Amino acid sequence: MSSEHLFVYGTLRPPQSDTHPDDSRYYIRVSPYIQNITPARLSNAVLYDLGTYPGARPGPGLVNGELLTVAPAALDILDQHEGHPHFFYRERVHVETAQGIVEAWIYYAPESLINGHCPIPNGDWLRRGLANPLPSRKTPPLLPVDATLTRVLARLVNAKRTWLSTTRPDGRSRLRPVEHLWHNERMYVLKHKDSDQLQDILQNPAVTLAHPAAASPITLEGWATPPQNIRPLLHPLFLARYGIDIEKDPYTIIEITPLRLSARGRYGQGNWRGNEVAKAGRGLPGQTRK
Repeated sequence: MSSEHLFVYGTLRPPQSDTHPDDSRYYIRVSPYIQNITPARLSNAVLYDLGTYPGARPGPGLVNGELLTVAPAALDILDQHEGHPHFFYRERVHVETAQGIVEAWIYYAPESLINGHCPIPNGDWLRRGLANPLPSRKTPPLLPVDATLTRVLARLVNAKRTWLSTTRPDGRSRLRPVEHLWHNERMYVLKHKDSDQLQDILQNPAVTLAHPAAASPITLEGWATPPQNIRPLLHPLFLARYGIDIEKDPYTIIEITPLRLSARGRYGQGNWRGNEVAKAGRGLPGQTRK
């Protein structure tokens, strides 16, 4: 049986008895393909806390995680999930295990994503709360969620429909109205299986969602991928909100990871990074039809 080695350090890590399940929430995407799991660590790398997930970059540090032996099909699934090669990108590294050094794949974060974020001192995402602050760095205080951000995001989420902008193969934009839901720090939209925008996304996952009220613009830039194993969870939500039975209708679900939210006008003004948006989205009340 052919296999690949993959070093995971964040939300793809296997859940453990003493850690929060949300910290391993995307393990379900790789678990069907796993053949073996071994504790491992990566030298010459730094792990950054991006808020709701971590990102590793080459640097003077140590990152703890697991070495997964997986079926090759797992890499195709995870390339879409991570946005390789345009967002997180897959690269070969050498990791340390109890059995010796093993060559494996890793998904590194882009440098632009970690700018302004602090390293996790112990290099362990699942046990970052046990990390001691670096002597040379003051631990920043925990800040409340920006009230303006929460208000702006709620307006976008609660809109009956939004406008989705994708990029055609020739570089021109393509704009279509879409049904959407916010769930677990992500936006989900529906596209017909034969949609031209679906083909755009497969070629270029960078998308923008816009509120339909142009007088007070709100735009969410994100990374779009077809998610795995999410349809049963979203089925009752789309049915309740739009009356759409996604189990019967020929729709494809697209998951959008927030990268940037911008707003101007009467509901607030500002620009917020993706991790701030995800944090604000945790406290949103149930969606309404507006």
